[in-house]
Amino acid sequence: MKNIELYKEWLISSDFHYQRFDSLVYVLTKYIQKKLDDENFAKEVASKFSDVIKSCDEIDYEEDSTAVAYAIIHFLPRYHRFQMIFDTLLEKNLIPIKNNPINILDIGTGPGPTLFALSDLYLSLKLFGQDKNIYKLKNQEYIPDYVERSSGFRNWLHHFTEIANWLSNVEHKWIVPYHHGTFHDFNNIKFEENFLNHSFNYDGDQIIESRIKKYRFDIVLLSNFLTQVRQVDDLSEELQNCMRFMRHNGKLIVVGANGSVDSNKDYVEIYETLKNIILNGKYSNHLFQSKVEYLEILDNKQSFYCNDRYGTRIKDFNKAVLEILIKHNALEQIESKFRNAFKKSTLDDYKYQYKWQFHVFEKHGIPKHGYSKVTYNPR
Repeated sequence: MKNIELYKEWLISSDFHYQRFDSLVYVLTKYIQKKLDDENFAKEVASKFSDVIKSCDEIDYEEDSTAVAYAIIHFLPRYHRFQMIFDTLLEKNLIPIKNNPINILDIGTGPGPTLFALSDLYLSLKLFGQDKNIYKLKNQEYIPDYVERSSGFRNWLHHFTEIANWLSNVEHKWIVPYHHGTFHDFNNIKFEENFLNHSFNYDGDQIIESRIKKYRFDIVLLSNFLTQVRQVDDLSEELQNCMRFMRHNGKLIVVGANGSVDSNKDYVEIYETLKNIILNGKYSNHLFQSKVEYLEILDNKQSFYCNDRYGTRIKDFNKAVLEILIKHNALEQIESKFRNAFKKSTLDDYKYQYKWQFHVFEKHGIPKHGYSKVTYNPR
């Protein structure tokens, strides 16, 4: 992005990221306190803590209590994580900015931390553009959508987004779909759908025409969605289709953990398998010569500690949750080691480090009569 240094100065002087984070912590605290005000529901939520920590990729999140437990543990750290990721990508000119609206798809959105951070990203660009009178930035629009099969998370997003924008005292609200996302499941996802259009001609005769609804995106995100090697293999066609139906210069951004749990949950192997699947796909058609590149980003491993000011606000939130769980005698519903870990997360000297890495693939689709090879340098 042009003016990136001016933008970074503006971010610091306005303290934009922290102000948005602080406002969302306030809203989330009030929302969770209200949800846990029912003693039985509080105990039910507490009983799900163990699952959303140790087995988060094995449960279905159909129950509201499971979705709430997951949001308590994961929402704020992952929201801030994406604030940091998007800053890095923007600095490397990898965030789409254009005259038309940006279409973004978040796959497996869960409680929506990625979508809230995306809203912040494009709001910051708009406000900076207004401040510096940069036409393209101040008029940039974006349209978020998501894939989520869990009714628990869909209900969460519907209600929390409305409450967040109603409760918060910020001037600029979060642009997050409070309606249900377009796509229910990533398995067999269709980016083109055939349908019949019914209309009438001037004589009053019914006309039935076959139409195609096309979904095209500038960014597709998968955050903590690909967690097992066999899952990546099983979803090879869907992953390639993300790139196949991506717009020119579109980005597939995959975020996840470091390290290895077992032979199937080995993140090094997960990312290598993903690269092989994406880079070996066939993306050209009769109109376009298309190719996909893996972008070598040198600082794609990031982290933050719980003793910075963002971590301190996460502790404040955890303290508020802990207090209400104690009030309802719900702590005993949490397995002992996870109960102790959550209590520890509220202490002033708690210094846990949140760590992650991200990988970016970029598509180029050029009309066949004007195709030229594109090369990249590490960023």
